[in-house]
Amino acid sequence: MDTDLQSITEYFNSAISCQKNGDLETAGALYRQILVIEPNHSPSISNLASIFKHLGKYDLAIQLFRKLVHLDPKNSHAFNAMGGIYLERGNEQRAIDHYRQAIRVDPSCVSAYVNLGLTFQKIDNSKMAKFYLRQGLKVSQNSSSLYFFLANVYYQSYEFESAVDHYHHAIRIEPNHFQAHSNLALSLKALKQYDLAIESLKLAIELAPNSANAHFNLANIYQEAGEVLNAIQYYNTSIQLKSDFSQAYVNLGSLLGDLQHYNGALKCLKNALLIAPEDEEIHFNLGNLFAELLDCKKSNFFYQKAIQLGSYQAINNYLTNLSYAGQIDPEWIYRTHKNEAKKMKMDWAASEPLIYRATSSCHSSEKIKIGYLSSDFRTHSVAYFFLPIIENFDRNLFEVFCFSNSVVEDETTELIRSKSDHFFPIHQLSDAEAFSKIKRCNLHGLIELNGHTIGNRLSVLHRGIAKKVFSWIGYPNTTGLDSIDYKIVDSYCDPPIVSDQFYVEKLLRLDPFFLVYKPPSNLPQITPSPYFTNGYLTFGSFNNFKKINRSLIYVWSSVLKSFPKSKMILKNGNRPNWKQKKIFIECFQSKGIDSSRIKFVDRIDDQNEHLELYKRIDVSLDTYPYSGTTTTFESLVMGVPVFTLTGKSHISRVTGSIMKQLKLDKFIVHRPSNYVPKLKKIIQEKCNLDRSYRHKLLRSSLCDGPTFVKRFEEKLKHIVLR
Repeated sequence: MDTDLQSITEYFNSAISCQKNGDLETAGALYRQILVIEPNHSPSISNLASIFKHLGKYDLAIQLFRKLVHLDPKNSHAFNAMGGIYLERGNEQRAIDHYRQAIRVDPSCVSAYVNLGLTFQKIDNSKMAKFYLRQGLKVSQNSSSLYFFLANVYYQSYEFESAVDHYHHAIRIEPNHFQAHSNLALSLKALKQYDLAIESLKLAIELAPNSANAHFNLANIYQEAGEVLNAIQYYNTSIQLKSDFSQAYVNLGSLLGDLQHYNGALKCLKNALLIAPEDEEIHFNLGNLFAELLDCKKSNFFYQKAIQLGSYQAINNYLTNLSYAGQIDPEWIYRTHKNEAKKMKMDWAASEPLIYRATSSCHSSEKIKIGYLSSDFRTHSVAYFFLPIIENFDRNLFEVFCFSNSVVEDETTELIRSKSDHFFPIHQLSDAEAFSKIKRCNLHGLIELNGHTIGNRLSVLHRGIAKKVFSWIGYPNTTGLDSIDYKIVDSYCDPPIVSDQFYVEKLLRLDPFFLVYKPPSNLPQITPSPYFTNGYLTFGSFNNFKKINRSLIYVWSSVLKSFPKSKMILKNGNRPNWKQKKIFIECFQSKGIDSSRIKFVDRIDDQNEHLELYKRIDVSLDTYPYSGTTTTFESLVMGVPVFTLTGKSHISRVTGSIMKQLKLDKFIVHRPSNYVPKLKKIIQEKCNLDRSYRHKLLRSSLCDGPTFVKRFEEKLKHIVLR
């Protein structure tokens, strides 16, 4: 017996040594020899099980750990280890069961609390993750790991102040905890405490100067804080430390693109593409870059590649891009929207059956619940058309819910919040959480206001989210989603029978016009047309430059030739872009128009200053085929007429519909060949420059909120109550 004990001791010490040195095969053989001598030698069983686990021999490992539990029912290590095996196998519930058993047999088993927290975090149950990590802290108040992991859960739950507090606790216990310093910086960034975030990341870099990720995160913070030179420096450093850091190339390329260093941006994105050719984000960013350069063909190529790789964002940008691409067959636009929109819900729709079940029926004595979903409940063009809706609803009949998908809140947001019965920010919610949030409101109607524009949440609009779903205001084509029941339009923008075939949604026509406009409260004073002082005409277009294509510039060039002394002012609704200006000038010059006759004005954020600019033009020229909406109303409210070329689909008929309601058909032309002759005829009649259009607009149904909303309410009642 003494000889056996001596052999076991020698074998065990040798096995431990081999295991530490990575010689698992020899260590395993020695442990097995021990178990031949002493089958219940617990340390050898435990270590051999750990070796089997490391080698992926899970069944053998489980068998040995169960033997340990049989020998010692209070062996928390064995339960904990089995939990880890089940987690690696993807069976989270059995892992949780075993971690809980470890705590039951040993309430002081800190690692089991940690593992429970991490497992619940993995399955997106932050409530239970926080519960077990807090329980662990009651057992071990000096565990930096527990504080660190709990801080991570708070961060993922958008509870950034709590995350900051717990990262600080972890750092006080373990001052050189590199990852705690790094993650603390990200939480401070989320709170927009940029100076503290930068300080925290610099401490992390002192601890790990060769960490490419730390330099990358510091660059991100500098970029968000507006310190672009520092951001560029740290992106470059992260690339130097890790030459295949594709995400650093992507972010640097995006930043250079924002700075209009287009060649540098393109070079970065191409480098990223060489490193990660199947990365959807790189193709998406290349699509965005070429869209900025007004190259729709290349932009769409990269968007389509990103879509193939699974990018939902690219679907939205690609479909929106089609509106800027010039005249495209409406049947093709319809089919493309229908086919691409299907991809937006493939992953999520299968997760659970989504069937509408009203929790209560709508009786005549209760209110009708109507919800609005938008990223533009803020100072934005959509607000001009949404405010009169929410201000004039019949509060005795309707209960209004607003679901905001924007991190930006301003005075307009507060006004909308005050006018609605319920206001819910949902930008921080996942699609599943947002769907559940909206569904629980038991809406009779949900109206989304984005379409495929930036900030949309179309991916949550599955069957069952509300009794009826509508699309309105923000997008000029079909969404392509069969989960949306109605698209709100009018009979001029979408003539009956002709247009219906190009929408997945059923068309709900709000005649005479599908919107109502609320002008700014403090309008600048109208001044006479500058033509009477200058002696020459000034034309203008204040639309997004993406709406201006070569064919349109050629038409405008004909206008400028027909009025030899005339000039044109172009103002971009978005940030200034020298490349776009260069393209436009070259187009004008190719048609014999000197660049001195074209004046560019960059974005003006102040509303009054923007409206004042209309005083400098005599006639606004609408864009084609993507006509204006907000810019058309702004021009008219400043007394400036709008001349528009209409097409056959909604996208090119909105301004025409507005002018039709004002009985200003003379400003509508239906063929490019008639454009210049009809405009010349209008100009010859000087009365058309009398600045009378504000008065005409404000007295029209286009600005009559109460009447419009009453008509809208009748339509809604008829649809949601039947």
